[in-house]
Amino acid sequence: MKEILNIFALVIHWLGFLSGLGCVFVVSYFFMYQGFFQESDGGFLLIFWSNLWFTLSFGASLFIGFTGIGWLIRYILYGKIHILPWK
Repeated sequence: MKEILNIFALVIHWLGFLSGLGCVFVVSYFFMYQGFFQESDGGFLLIFWSNLWFTLSFGASLFIGFTGIGWLIRYILYGKIHILPWK
Protein backbone atom coordinates (compact mmCIF):
# COMPACT_ATOMS: atom_id res chain seq x y z
CA MET A 1 0.00 0.00 0.00
CA LYS A 2 2.87 2.35 0.79
CA GLU A 3 4.34 1.79 -2.69
CA ILE A 4 1.05 2.71 -4.39
CA LEU A 5 0.87 5.89 -2.32
CA ASN A 6 4.46 6.71 -3.30
CA ILE A 7 3.69 6.30 -7.01
CA PHE A 8 0.52 8.39 -6.71
CA ALA A 9 2.42 11.14 -4.89
CA LEU A 10 5.17 11.04 -7.53
CA VAL A 11 2.61 11.41 -10.33
CA ILE A 12 1.10 14.45 -8.60
CA HIS A 13 4.58 15.91 -8.12
CA TRP A 14 5.41 15.44 -11.81
CA LEU A 15 2.06 16.95 -12.86
CA GLY A 16 2.79 20.03 -10.77
CA PHE A 17 6.29 20.33 -12.21
CA LEU A 18 5.14 19.94 -15.83
CA SER A 19 2.19 22.29 -15.31
CA GLY A 20 4.63 24.89 -14.03
CA LEU A 21 6.80 24.48 -17.12
CA GLY A 22 3.74 24.69 -19.37
CA CYS A 23 2.61 27.90 -17.68
CA VAL A 24 6.04 29.44 -18.23
CA PHE A 25 5.81 28.78 -21.97
CA VAL A 26 2.22 30.02 -22.24
CA VAL A 27 2.92 33.19 -20.27
CA SER A 28 6.08 33.82 -22.28
CA TYR A 29 4.23 33.46 -25.54
CA PHE A 30 1.35 35.78 -24.63
CA PHE A 31 3.30 38.52 -22.93
CA MET A 32 6.33 38.63 -25.20
CA TYR A 33 4.52 38.57 -28.53
CA GLN A 34 1.81 40.92 -27.37
CA GLY A 35 4.42 43.67 -27.01
CA PHE A 36 5.69 43.31 -30.56
CA PHE A 37 2.51 44.76 -32.00
CA GLN A 38 1.96 47.67 -29.63
CA GLU A 39 2.86 51.21 -30.54
CA SER A 40 4.28 53.45 -27.89
CA ASP A 41 6.37 56.57 -27.52
CA GLY A 42 9.10 54.47 -25.93
CA GLY A 43 9.61 52.42 -29.06
CA PHE A 44 10.15 48.75 -29.62
CA LEU A 45 13.02 48.15 -27.18
CA LEU A 46 11.25 49.71 -24.19
CA ILE A 47 8.20 47.53 -24.78
CA PHE A 48 10.35 44.45 -25.29
CA TRP A 49 12.36 44.89 -22.07
CA SER A 50 9.35 45.78 -19.92
CA ASN A 51 7.49 42.73 -21.21
CA LEU A 52 10.58 40.57 -20.74
CA TRP A 53 10.95 41.60 -17.10
CA PHE A 54 7.25 41.03 -16.39
CA THR A 55 7.27 37.70 -18.24
CA LEU A 56 10.30 36.38 -16.38
CA SER A 57 9.00 37.36 -12.95
CA PHE A 58 5.44 36.16 -13.57
CA GLY A 59 6.58 32.93 -15.25
CA ALA A 60 9.02 32.17 -12.43
CA SER A 61 6.29 32.77 -9.86
CA LEU A 62 3.93 30.37 -11.62
CA PHE A 63 6.64 27.73 -12.00
CA ILE A 64 7.62 27.93 -8.34
CA GLY A 65 3.97 27.90 -7.29
CA PHE A 66 2.97 24.84 -9.32
CA THR A 67 6.13 22.94 -8.45
CA GLY A 68 5.72 23.86 -4.79
CA ILE A 69 2.12 22.67 -4.68
CA GLY A 70 3.10 19.35 -6.31
CA TRP A 71 5.97 18.96 -3.84
CA LEU A 72 3.73 19.83 -0.88
CA ILE A 73 1.13 17.22 -1.84
CA ARG A 74 3.84 14.59 -2.27
CA TYR A 75 5.43 15.60 1.04
CA ILE A 76 2.10 15.26 2.84
CA LEU A 77 1.33 11.88 1.25
CA TYR A 78 4.77 10.27 1.41
CA GLY A 79 7.10 12.13 3.73
CA LYS A 80 10.49 13.77 3.35
CA ILE A 81 11.39 14.09 -0.35
CA HIS A 82 13.45 16.32 -2.65
CA ILE A 83 11.88 19.33 -4.40
CA LEU A 84 12.86 17.97 -7.83
CA PRO A 85 10.59 15.08 -8.87
CA TRP A 86 13.33 12.95 -10.49
CA LYS A 87 15.45 12.73 -7.33
